[in-house]
Amino acid sequence: MTTLAKFATTASTKVSDKYSFASTAQIHEVLADYGFFESRYRQRATGGGFQRHISILNRAQDADTEGAFNLLLLNSHDGTSSVRLEAGYFRILCE
Repeated sequence: MTTLAKFATTASTKVSDKYSFASTAQIHEVLADYGFFESRYRQRATGGGFQRHISILNRAQDADTEGAFNLLLLNSHDGTSSVRLEAGYFRILCE
């Protein structure tokens, strides 16, 4: 069974003491205050629950027939990447 990295409460023991831990779950809570909720989640197959992971968040009220405004949250707790929050407007080009 794979441990979901988004629920990690501490950093991996492989990182130095200079590493600053940023909890994905806490970031999700802050974004939920602004109406953004996770719609999709992916992570690497290995890493013990600290590996790089990605959450795609959106707001239901933004969805329309044209497209939707999404946030992409990238994080890891093993020091392989920093927290990144990217925004984009995605629309369907063909059906």
